[in-house]
Amino acid sequence: MRLPSPARFAKLLAFACAAIALVLIAPGALARPGGGGDELEQVEAKLALCKRDLAQGRNAVNDAEDFLALARRQPFVLLPVPGFGVVPVSVQAATDAVILEYLSGEITRAQMVARLQNLARRARQTVQDLKELIDDAREGLERTQKRCAALAEQRNRLRAGGGAGGGGGTGAFPPGTATKMTLIIEGHTGTMDLKTGKISYTGNTSDAPGTKRGTVSGSVKIDGTLPAGWNIYVAAEGKLAHTGQGSFTIKDPIGSQRRVGASAQICSSPPAANQPFCVTGNGKANMTVFWIWVP
Repeated sequence: MRLPSPARFAKLLAFACAAIALVLIAPGALARPGGGGDELEQVEAKLALCKRDLAQGRNAVNDAEDFLALARRQPFVLLPVPGFGVVPVSVQAATDAVILEYLSGEITRAQMVARLQNLARRARQTVQDLKELIDDAREGLERTQKRCAALAEQRNRLRAGGGAGGGGGTGAFPPGTATKMTLIIEGHTGTMDLKTGKISYTGNTSDAPGTKRGTVSGSVKIDGTLPAGWNIYVAAEGKLAHTGQGSFTIKDPIGSQRRVGASAQICSSPPAANQPFCVTGNGKANMTVFWIWVP
């Protein structure tokens, strides 16, 4: 039987190892790609390793496809060979060996026919096994791509929030970096520590000084980033007044004298339709600045 060349055998082993490694990638790595409090450097290191895995995965898929093409052009079977382990052997070489055994009288005609039929079945099975292995390798490659994309997104969020060393990426809403929210109404400022929930106001009062007529202007901001899906929602006068960071204006809908306020919340999902407050996720951040409307 003709043994494969050392280069071909080495390529087969490399392919098998890489494909198996891809299949064994833990699905849990996708759920929390960098861990809630990871530093920027840690996430970048994980991303570099992920990119290496991605390159190896692509090589595994390419190798698998090469061997499948070879198996279709020149059918072969994987046979155990003493001293070499399992190696690919061409069906033609194996067939010639079986026929030679028959011609030399080592086996009967019935044995020859049975062995040749078995070779044909094993050649077909080898093609099927390679196709299944390619499918597994592609699935592994897709999982690795998603893992790398999640890590890249987390790295970008940390960079945007200045998360590099010294506690970067350790915000109140992991893996976000924000630790403080500021709500300003007509120059009167409320500041909330998002980790502790402590609120402080300009002049130690939650009420803006003086009275307001017709409209008030305000703004809200945070000092970092929020996780994907989370956002800031400002409610006033019984409805949603603003979403996200930035400036906003609130109008007096009634024109009567009364004390009202604007409440900033950080929520994992938007308020329900026609509702001013978030249903879920607002336990850590809910701050209000008040004022007095006058007609």
